[in-house]
Amino acid sequence: PLIEVTLRDTTREVVVVRLALATATPLEDEPHDPTVIEFGDTVTVRPSGSAEAEQFTLAGELEARLDESWVSVRSPLGSALLGSRAGESVDVENPGGIVSYEVLAITRLP
Repeated sequence: PLIEVTLRDTTREVVVVRLALATATPLEDEPHDPTVIEFGDTVTVRPSGSAEAEQFTLAGELEARLDESWVSVRSPLGSALLGSRAGESVDVENPGGIVSYEVLAITRLP
C-alpha cells in the first residue's frame, strides 16, 4: 500500500513536469522590457510600515522555494509583482489581510 501511494504520487509529479515542459516558452524567445518585472527577475521590495527591504526571485511553480526566497509567479506575491515597475506599490492578499509592498529595484541576470 505505501509503495502504491508513493508510485501514484510520483506518477502525478511526472505528469505535471511533462505538462510544464510541453507548454514552456524559452525566455530567449520573449521580448524583454528591463523596467517591468518578469519571470526570473529578482525584486527588492519593502512592506509598507517596514524599514527593512526584502528580496524575492520570481520562479515557476516547480522551482519556487520560499527558503531561498524564490516565489512562484502564481503565488499572491509573485502574481502581484509580475508586470510591475520600480517605484510602484502592489497589494498582496495574505491570510492575515492585505499587505502593500513598494517595489524598490529589479535585478535581471543576463
